[in-house]
Amino acid sequence: MKARCSDGRVRGSVLALLALLAGCVDTTHHRIAIRDVENVTPREQVSDYRLTQCDSLWHIDDRDAVNNALYWLRAMDCAERLTPQQAREAAQTLGSATWDQAFKQGILLDQVKITPAERRQALDRLNGFQTDFPAALRPLLQTWQDKQTFWLALTDERIRTQRLQEANDKQLEVMRVQQSNLQYQLDVTTRKLENLTDIERQLSTRKPMSSELPEPAASHESGAVERHCAPAASK
Repeated sequence: MKARCSDGRVRGSVLALLALLAGCVDTTHHRIAIRDVENVTPREQVSDYRLTQCDSLWHIDDRDAVNNALYWLRAMDCAERLTPQQAREAAQTLGSATWDQAFKQGILLDQVKITPAERRQALDRLNGFQTDFPAALRPLLQTWQDKQTFWLALTDERIRTQRLQEANDKQLEVMRVQQSNLQYQLDVTTRKLENLTDIERQLSTRKPMSSELPEPAASHESGAVERHCAPAASK
C-alpha cells in the first residue's frame, strides 16, 4: 500500500515538473518572438514631407526626396501659397535639365497666369523626360499632365468660341449697316412716292377748274366788230 502511494507521488511530481518545463518553454518562445518583432525594421522608410518648410523645399534634389510622392504633394501645397510673382521668380531659379526640375517648374508656373503657349512649353519640357519618370510616381505625373492637357484643350475651345463670337458679331454689324442703308433707301423712296402722289392730286384738282374759266378777250372783240359792221351794211 505504501509502495503504491509512493509511486503515485512520484508520477505526480514528474507530471508537475513536465508541466512547469512546458510553461517555461512556451514563455521562452513567446519572449523570443516578441524580441524578434521588436528587432524587425522596415526595409524602406518613407519620409513625411508634410511639415517641410516651403522655402527650403524647392532646393531639395536628392533621389530619395524626388522619388517620394509625399514630397511632390507638399510641393503642390507650397506652390498654392505663393503669389503669381513669387511663383514665377521661384521657377526662374530652377533649372530644367532633369525631370524633377521640369516638374518643379511646371508646378510653380501652374500658379502663374501664363499664356497657353508658355503652359504648352512647360508640358512639352516635362514630357521629354517621360522615360526617366520613377515607376512609383508615374500615376501622379500622369494626373498632372492630364490636368495641363485638359486646361489647354479648354483654353483652345474658349479661344475658338471667342473667335466665332467675334466673327458673328462682325457679321451682325454688317447686317445692321445693310439694314440701316436699306431702311434709308426705303424712306427716300417712300417720300418720293408721297411727293408724286401729292403732285398728281394737285394736277387732278386743277383740270376741272380750267374748263370753267371765261373766254379770252379776243373773242369779245371779234363779236363787237361784227356788230359794228352790220349797221353799215344795211345803210
